[in-house]
Amino acid sequence: AVAGNVPLSLTEKNARIILKPHVITDTNSLDLILQDFSEADLRICNMHPAIVGRFCDVAICNAFTTAFVDIKFQGITTLEYSDYTAKALASTSNMSVMPQHVDFFINRNYPQLLITLRRIFGSPNRQVLRPFFSERDEELIERFSTILDSQSCVL
Repeated sequence: AVAGNVPLSLTEKNARIILKPHVITDTNSLDLILQDFSEADLRICNMHPAIVGRFCDVAICNAFTTAFVDIKFQGITTLEYSDYTAKALASTSNMSVMPQHVDFFINRNYPQLLITLRRIFGSPNRQVLRPFFSERDEELIERFSTILDSQSCVL
């Protein structure tokens, strides 16, 4: 249930929420779920995670994704909010399956998710480091940002 997992209290801070659905996501179901959040600035974008990540302060997934490798490389905070079974948690020592790419791992604990997001966004020392971008990279990213703000990515 994606809808129950989306902390839309972030919209109080005028947050733009960019959704990068997995390729197998049923987009019709996603559209129906997102109708409940018409007040939020939600956007669906299917660009590569390294491009989408350029515009994020935090990336959240509901099961580990290899996209976090690209996101983490850019210095973006990563949070996995999952629904692992007891058996899966036992096999991962109560961590993500790839903990080296996950800053925060929360399993089935919505109040903890909200506390963690408030801590992330409320940190006075929070900064996003985006290393390894050349001047040419920045030009290309600026072009992609125009695409991201265009109607092609708006739900």
